[in-house]
Amino acid sequence: MKKESHPLVKLAKDAIKEYVKNRRIIKPPDDLAEEMKGQAGIFVSLKKRGQLRGCIGTFAPMNWRR
Repeated sequence: MKKESHPLVKLAKDAIKEYVKNRRIIKPPDDLAEEMKGQAGIFVSLKKRGQLRGCIGTFAPMNWRR
């Protein structure tokens, strides 16, 4: 049985998948968590079979909206 991801982890995975496959930035969901409504730094690590494949991030808030 597959374990459900935290909603923020699911959002990050969906955003990465859509950008890698289609070069499109997804729109945030209507029920965005309160902690996701302001600007903040973020760091994402990508792993494949438990092995680190890449990472990117910043501690400073960024505005990536287009």
